[in-house]
Amino acid sequence: MATVSSRADPAATARPLNGIDTIILAGGLGTRLSQVLPGHQKVLAEVDGRPFLGKLIEFYAAAGSSRIVLALGYRSDDVEDFIRQYRGAARLITSVEPEPRGTAGALRHALALVESGTVLVANGDSFADVDLAALLALHRARRSMVTIALAYVDDVRRYGRVLFESDGGVVCFEEKPDPAGNESEFAGYINAGIYLIEREVIATLPGDRVISLERDVFPRLIGGGLYALGARASFIDIGTPESWSKANDFFAERKRRKDER
Repeated sequence: MATVSSRADPAATARPLNGIDTIILAGGLGTRLSQVLPGHQKVLAEVDGRPFLGKLIEFYAAAGSSRIVLALGYRSDDVEDFIRQYRGAARLITSVEPEPRGTAGALRHALALVESGTVLVANGDSFADVDLAALLALHRARRSMVTIALAYVDDVRRYGRVLFESDGGVVCFEEKPDPAGNESEFAGYINAGIYLIEREVIATLPGDRVISLERDVFPRLIGGGLYALGARASFIDIGTPESWSKANDFFAERKRRKDER
């Protein structure tokens, strides 16, 4: 499958999320990370001397999103303590689900707090240096219902792979490949956990049961307005002790590259 190239107007690249609300999905249990951080909400795991969630808020606020809704669940009080200490430019709003409803259920529960027609939705336990202006340009050019940011990695075995056409249309979501397979076949594009979603899509989601964006919603939209932007974006998640241990080096390298520009 070909990589999509979508270039935004240079004048709109500085703050592409201006007027677009962001929802950060920050209510997961973090079962694997709890092995080393018992009793912690994983989005508050310390990275580079501060909670990981702060990194995400800083990234989306710098891109122009002035209203950020935090979709909370497990240990929501801990995140609300973080919010009370927050001194950044964005307005932080909380949506606390009454019981675990999955990523799509949490998103649907937060919809009443959203003001924009297009919504940027992001996983709270991963970070990708995605070109948000290019993502928005593709979303608008294709009149997409959902546009997914993809990151190219050398090994997709932990995540599964996303296949897409040259125009960005998603073809399928592949399951995780056989760990015993040919190592040269493991490279590919993965879901980077960043989506542009039209409000009307969120409104159709059921709000009374557990439902997953990745497993239940996106596959049903293939051929019906689901697009993806593939990029060589730096990506990390902190969902396991191993990946969390690499986060400090990841952000130090990101800062080094920015300083060299």
